[in-house]
Amino acid sequence: MALPAFQMVFGYGYQGQLLIDATWNALWVAMTSVGMIFGGVVCGTFSDLWGRKAGMLLGSILSTISMAVQYIAGSASVLLAGKIWAFPSAIILFLTILPESPHYLMHKGKLEAAKKSLKTLHTPQYNISLAISSLQQESIAEAITSQSSFSTGLLGNVLMWIAMGYISHQPMLFTSTLVNLIILLTVGIAGIFSAYKSVMLYITIMINFM
Repeated sequence: MALPAFQMVFGYGYQGQLLIDATWNALWVAMTSVGMIFGGVVCGTFSDLWGRKAGMLLGSILSTISMAVQYIAGSASVLLAGKIWAFPSAIILFLTILPESPHYLMHKGKLEAAKKSLKTLHTPQYNISLAISSLQQESIAEAITSQSSFSTGLLGNVLMWIAMGYISHQPMLFTSTLVNLIILLTVGIAGIFSAYKSVMLYITIMINFM
């Protein structure tokens, strides 16, 4: 942010030099991260409702608008507003040829559309039937865990809060870190046998538990 033209628009004069206000500089940098979080929530929700392509299209459009706002910005506050969205808008060029996500289509119960999408994404040698079976297992596992993930997380937090009343923080943190490490290790090993339905269910439950 030390370009002369940028300093002339957004900087201020001090002892014969053009400087950028540190507060605005920090806000511009931070707003990009905030925009990524906000955009992830909005586009993620939109993608679950209308499809992955629709979510990417929304993100690309908003990012394009953001860049336009930054280009015409004449004040620090307008530039800040333009930094809300951070998304690779160039991806919009590929949305016309990219098929919808097979995972999303299976989640919505569109079996034939999911098969067509897989055929578009892979070579003729790809085992479509095996992929469909795997996607079906994932959908079933997600349906099961989505009903219990909130209650499991709430129960875990309550138990942790109660345990901290009897055990000091350091052993508790060490134990929780060790448990997470063991779970990640078992999930990694289980991934080798992901063709089995019970293994996929275990992986999904453990990931949601964490």
